[in-house]
Amino acid sequence: MVLNDGKHEITEAVETLPLQPVQNLTDFYAVEELFEKLVHTWNAKLPGYEFISKTLLQELLIAIMQNIKRQNPNYAASLRVEKGIQ
Repeated sequence: MVLNDGKHEITEAVETLPLQPVQNLTDFYAVEELFEKLVHTWNAKLPGYEFISKTLLQELLIAIMQNIKRQNPNYAASLRVEKGIQ
């Protein structure tokens, strides 16, 4: 649906957002922990959950950005440790 000269029109064209391709997180344990904490906080709906969830979401986004920038070269070592634990 597009607003054109004050009138709504339905069009077949779909505009996509100009986003970067998906990237893999290399050392994702901290990101996974923050995400699980965010989901738990949101679903529990305890007093103050909106503020806490907003804060956790910001922390999650920061952790993702730091992970992408860092691209930890020790990922192979962490995989070996993970496989050794399993």
